[in-house]
Amino acid sequence: MAFHVCQTGAANCSNPVNHTVYIAGSDDGVSWSLIDQWTPRAGSVPDIASFNGYLYLFHTGGSENWVKLNACMEVVESGVTSVVSPTDSGGYVDPSLIADNGTLKMFYLPGIIGSDPAGCSSYPCVKEIHSGSFSGSDMTVMTQIAGARASATLSNGALSDPDIIRRSNGIYYLYVSNGQNVAVFTSASLDGTFASPDGGSLRLISSGSGGVPSAVEGADGRIWLYVTTSNGGVETIRRAVSDDGITRIAAADFTTVVNNSISSQFTSATSFSSPSALAWPDSWNR
Repeated sequence: MAFHVCQTGAANCSNPVNHTVYIAGSDDGVSWSLIDQWTPRAGSVPDIASFNGYLYLFHTGGSENWVKLNACMEVVESGVTSVVSPTDSGGYVDPSLIADNGTLKMFYLPGIIGSDPAGCSSYPCVKEIHSGSFSGSDMTVMTQIAGARASATLSNGALSDPDIIRRSNGIYYLYVSNGQNVAVFTSASLDGTFASPDGGSLRLISSGSGGVPSAVEGADGRIWLYVTTSNGGVETIRRAVSDDGITRIAAADFTTVVNNSISSQFTSATSFSSPSALAWPDSWNR
């Protein structure tokens, strides 16, 4: 799992420049330990994926926004990505990666230079999630795939932080943050239009339990949903399990899995945010 950390009080944690990306590992998805081989780096809202024998980690902020890691968690390449798009002149924020038949693709929220892209200047408004693809192993350029992957009409609040997964049944699930809620969209096509499973505008899988989601399908076919939850201004990462990845999860079913207890270097004022979890590639030894 990748996530970012900020020391609440010592820094303005609403400013991504004060975020640092860490990586942790777990045998059960519940108990996590920091990966010592990874050197924390400046960045915010990270996402990590397995692609062509390597791990790729993308984030926003910092002098570079992606790194390529080998099985020993060593950085073998890094750089900056530009977006080729007729509409997204502000680039991307909130990346979510997925490998698709030899191509790495990214779902993202279009950036808006000079303002928060998650909300709207006036309501009601329509917010969209877009996607793009990379050519081979070249991560320096991402080309937008035409159309919006998901959209919602908002009367208030925000839509942000997409997380895309492919279920073992071949259906794609897209989880999106709606403040401290998580909405879910589904599609049979990765490059097609994602819709709410019940035909409504926003189907919430969790309400008031946290946002900025990350999902993993467990070996038993159930969905592990990780969220960022704020309590007194300090954020922690919590987890709950859903049988189908769609039905609303009760608030009481979420438990904290990442907080300052992960390492003595952190304090009770340290915030842990924006999880990105994935299963360790089966072909790699641990």
